[in-house]
Amino acid sequence: MLSERSLVSAAKWLGYAGALPFLGLGLVILWPEILPAELLVERHAAFALLSYGAIILSFLGGLHWGRAVVISSNQRIISMRTALLWSVSLSLIAWFVLILQEMFLPMRFAASLLIAGFAAALIADLKLLARGYWPAWMRALRLHLSLAAMASLLSLWV
Repeated sequence: MLSERSLVSAAKWLGYAGALPFLGLGLVILWPEILPAELLVERHAAFALLSYGAIILSFLGGLHWGRAVVISSNQRIISMRTALLWSVSLSLIAWFVLILQEMFLPMRFAASLLIAGFAAALIADLKLLARGYWPAWMRALRLHLSLAAMASLLSLWV
């Protein structure tokens, strides 16, 4: 069984490793010349970034779902219903962005919706962290990873 220290270390390593696709794709979009021309179709890199952003936003929602269903009622800081609704809302935003972007949503607008979703998730989680809903070590991790995701998605505005 993992100690809390091992769990925190694993979460940090995996979290920061999960930021690599954001950072790599953001760099490719900003400086496409870092890849050979035959490997890069800018539209594919942009869609890959949007898709990864949507997956991670859904993952952030899943954190709330998981936490809501395992915490005991006397430890609840927010209602289970609120946590579950918030969880599903983030997934729906992500899905909405992907579906509409494929049909007709401009890439910049799609990126803006994901950035707004990440910002809303970060604000909500920072408030919950202050109230003890998440362990304190998650604060810096959530902040760093959310800022990396949002900054990378901003590359689609260039």
